[in-house]
Amino acid sequence: MRISAPLARVGAVLSAVAALVLGGLAPTAQAANGWTTYTVNAPNATYYGIYASGSEAWIVGTVNPYPTDSTVLQHFDGRSWSPITAPNVGDARAITGTSASDLWIGGSADAVNATAHFDGQQWTTYPVPDQWNVVQMLAVAPNNAWAVTQTPANSPVYHGQRLIHFDGSSWTVVTPPQVAGYTEPDIHLSGSGAGDVWVNYSDRDGRENTLLRASGTSFTAIPSPGYGASIVPLSDTDAWASGPAIADSGNGELKSNPLHWDGRSWKPVDDGQKWTSYQPRVAAGGTVWANRTEYFSGYGSVTLVRWSGGRWQTVPGISGLGHDGVFQYAAATPRSAPWALFAQGRDKNRQNIKLYTG
Repeated sequence: MRISAPLARVGAVLSAVAALVLGGLAPTAQAANGWTTYTVNAPNATYYGIYASGSEAWIVGTVNPYPTDSTVLQHFDGRSWSPITAPNVGDARAITGTSASDLWIGGSADAVNATAHFDGQQWTTYPVPDQWNVVQMLAVAPNNAWAVTQTPANSPVYHGQRLIHFDGSSWTVVTPPQVAGYTEPDIHLSGSGAGDVWVNYSDRDGRENTLLRASGTSFTAIPSPGYGASIVPLSDTDAWASGPAIADSGNGELKSNPLHWDGRSWKPVDDGQKWTSYQPRVAAGGTVWANRTEYFSGYGSVTLVRWSGGRWQTVPGISGLGHDGVFQYAAATPRSAPWALFAQGRDKNRQNIKLYTG
């Protein structure tokens, strides 16, 4: 079953409450180190996902008045952020789209319909198979979207994650034959555009790993970068992934090289340093942006870097001890500037969003 309603009516009560509870965003933006920062006043909510299209962007999250989670959504119109109405999909962690008139949000098992689609005029809600939690989403076209769902926390048996596909009318489970034997799969879903969908399966039980590329709903296996690796593709012949550890000091220092896909194989890219590791985060500005962790006496210092001119270039403004505090990065296209959605810091009532303008 699907439910449609005009944007002005859906969740009107929720949005009115959310506007009172959450407040707005800081009216003035702050610029420093090549980033423009906007601040969410969110004392009773957390935003987890971000999506960008053109000069616009959206963040989705959850306000949690016990016993159920309620969805909150904010929109950036190119100048400022403001709350907008959206259906309740529960604990909303996932957001994707292909344009301002093709937007998806995904939530949790406690919602009757855990996904909702906006076509530019109205929202339509859709249930997912078995009411699992929606943890990742990737839109390809208005009638073509992918998502990853996960066994709900209250399930007596954990079954891992599942890949589901939307064909324009409903969501269905898709199990590629190459991974039919996986019992508790972990799935990483990514893509750089229509016709470029990557699905990396890792089986918790058997420690198996299979990387698939989707064409429609058919899948082709290609060499995998490794168990549990996250992949950031710029195109079908240019992608990056985290690599396995190749050295361990035994005192907390690790060495791993990022891996680059050239359309035929994965090749390590060594930075020549002794104790560093890399985690690709987003394709933006025509290249890959990654977290580089440098280890000193067992402690890791994280810095954002990007691949430029055959080397890693430090991007000022985002760093941290142990982690960078960024929930998610997003860019409208692999050539657009990136957004960074931060977790709440010491001030639990605020959450920052940064747009790279350097």
